[in-house]
Amino acid sequence: IDGITDAKVPKFDSPVELRVRAAALYGAPKDAEEIGSYAVLEAARTEGTLVLWAGDPDEGNTTRETLGPDVVEFVKGEHGKTYQSLFPVAQDGDFLAVLKALKDLVLTVRMGTDLPLRIEWESDTSTGVYLLAPRIESD
Repeated sequence: IDGITDAKVPKFDSPVELRVRAAALYGAPKDAEEIGSYAVLEAARTEGTLVLWAGDPDEGNTTRETLGPDVVEFVKGEHGKTYQSLFPVAQDGDFLAVLKALKDLVLTVRMGTDLPLRIEWESDTSTGVYLLAPRIESD
């Protein structure tokens, strides 16, 4: 992926860290473009799940995809707590391009409620960090 090679990436402490294949993340934001305004990433370590849902919850038209422990490996996160961030679909275009380009890689995802989504990858040909900041805070 072409980009700035000397960017100063902000550091922040994320309460959740997990590993997941990029191809597994690709579907939900793509669905969001078709059915609504938002994409949501929700992580619950207790169940070992990462839930991706998309659409417009105010309109009642959402779609959900649950990725279980066979796909998601939790490295960090408080048991019994669910973390969620809501992103406007308008931001997801670049995000989808990143996921598509990295589809064969296992990503390290760091997140927390209303915190930026930080995706890190490393391969034989590239190393990088992608940040997606939530623009919508939960109540």
